[in-house]
Parts: sequence; structure tokens; C-alpha cells
Amino acid sequence: MYGAHVGFTFESTANAVAINIAADGGVDTLDIKGTGQTGVKVINSEGCGCGLEGVGLRVSGGTVGVWNLITMEPYDLAIKVTGGVVRLQGAAFQHSFSRIEAGTVTMNAVLFRDPGDHVVIQGGSVNLWGNMGGRTSFKIIGTPASQGCNIRR
Repeated sequence: MYGAHVGFTFESTANAVAINIAADGGVDTLDIKGTGQTGVKVINSEGCGCGLEGVGLRVSGGTVGVWNLITMEPYDLAIKVTGGVVRLQGAAFQHSFSRIEAGTVTMNAVLFRDPGDHVVIQGGSVNLWGNMGGRTSFKIIGTPASQGCNIRR
């Protein structure tokens, strides 16, 4: 996908498995607004925010699993979750950070290359295990439900 405002949107009662997908030149890469009972699974995905102030992974509802997500250029936010149940495992964000406002989020083996506030928790239940932060350390603002083995790069 090239040049679309949103690379991939899943909504309502979507049940899907997407493997080896990419969106370049867009604003948002993955926008998940809701899912069916079995949810959405994304495996091996790439995105480029291209400095257009979008979001790499935006989830507002549903059950979502994302494995192996990489991004190349800045987004306004790498991750924004306002609802749903999200598992993100194995991701690398060239630039940008994450904001969790609601929902249940588990991040494992996620690399944020820039220094700064990597995960900002404003609500929900957030579990952070084995993540890495750029240049200084993995920085969390707010209180996660659980955390451990988060390291500096």
C-alpha cells in the first residue's frame, strides 16, 4: 500500500489474519476500531509515518495481536490505544512513542529508538516485559499493572 491515509483498517466485527503487509507514504499504518470474537492478528508488518503526524498502531476496540511490526519514519505516536485488548510482541519504532488511554495492553520485546518517554500510561491495564528504550533507558510515565526486564539500548 502506498500513499493511503490509512494503510489498513479493521473495524466492527472483523476477524482477520494479515501476514507480511506494509504501508508506505501514509499517515496511519494500522487502525483497528473493533473486531469479532477471534480478533485481528497481524504478523510481519512495516509502516512509514513519513512525518505526517499519524499513528503506527491505533487500537480503539477489539482483540488484537501484532507480531513483528517495524516503522521507518516519525509518527505523532507509534502506538495509541483507547480500548480493546492488545498484545504487541516484537516491534521496532524508528521514532515516536506510545500512549495508552484505556484497554488492556501487553508489550513484549518492543524497541523505541529515540530517547524520552517511551510509554505514557493514562489509563487501562498495561503490562511491559523485555522492552528497550533508546539512548538512556526504557522510560515509563504512569504505573503499569506489571513490568520487568525492560532494558536500555
